Amino acid sequence: GARRRLLSCPPALRGWEWRHLFYRTEPTVRALKASGSFPHSPYASGFAFRGDGRVVWHTETSVEEWSADGAHTSHDGLSAVLALDDDGLRAVSQGADGRLTVYSLVPFKVIAVLDAGTRIIHSAAFEPGGDRLAGGSEDGWLQVWEISTRRRQFEIQAHAGRITCVHFTNDGRSIGTAARDNRIRLWDAGSGALRATL
Repeated sequence: GARRRLLSCPPALRGWEWRHLFYRTEPTVRALKASGSFPHSPYASGFAFRGDGRVVWHTETSVEEWSADGAHTSHDGLSAVLALDDDGLRAVSQGADGRLTVYSLVPFKVIAVLDAGTRIIHSAAFEPGGDRLAGGSEDGWLQVWEISTRRRQFEIQAHAGRITCVHFTNDGRSIGTAARDNRIRLWDAGSGALRATL
């Protein structure tokens, strides 16, 4: 059936959509319930399906992992969790000092600390299958970092108001931003040049 067809898909074409559908065809999928495990923030802000069958999501202060058999792992005490990567293997949060901390979730450890300057990052996105992180700030600035080198690739004034959403295209060549100025913009992910405004 559907699961067999999904398994015939070449690995190079298996994006987040593939993982979502693969997980949906798992016969042991069950409803996952928080049951009071989020003492500070009960709402999931983002989630991902991991290749090992786990569902990973984040609240403001934690990253939660659930498997189909009900096993649960919680990484608590984080500050301002902003995003997960599409594979559910990395997360990013911003501390009170303004720095962004990138975590590996398997195993759980800090893999990079990035300087955001004085900007409060409101939304962030990992490059699919890549090494970059994009962040949109409260005051409309877009920043892009290379995680492995911890260097900022570029920083541009992208909008006149808070950036509410940042997303890389699947090929990693462009970054889309949406903001409170009622604009959606597409940027070159290498140079930061504006490609389009909607």
